[in-house]
Amino acid sequence: MKASNLVKTLIASTLLSATFVAGSAVADGGYGYYGNPGRAPAYQANERFDYRYNDARTMRYVDQMQAQQRARIEQGIRSGELTQKEAARLLAEQRNIERMQSKYMADARLAPKERQRLMNELEDASRNIWREKHDAQERNDFRPPWYAYR
Repeated sequence: MKASNLVKTLIASTLLSATFVAGSAVADGGYGYYGNPGRAPAYQANERFDYRYNDARTMRYVDQMQAQQRARIEQGIRSGELTQKEAARLLAEQRNIERMQSKYMADARLAPKERQRLMNELEDASRNIWREKHDAQERNDFRPPWYAYR
């Protein structure tokens, strides 16, 4: 009799613990605490965070955007979509944004107007990269220059 009760108790406790483990795994969804998979959140391409209040996050975002833009410029040079003159102009624009960023952060704080100007410059730089990469220069296709903007 004692052995059967012990087996029943053991089975019940195993099922109960398996239920708790399975329930927590389902509730978790595999993403950890508050959807964060155990690391700092990366900014997704389709996500734009609210950069109005946190200077450190804004600077991380600016640095990440500049790294992406530099990678796009380098890829354009490798593929022949950018001429040397266009690439030099775009890289100079990136250096100006870096200078502006360091000047604005000299007092360890970004004013709202400074933050907005920095974001506008980043967006303008991104737009300029796209325009220069799609202007049909240095390609072996004989499309007219206006064709690239369609």
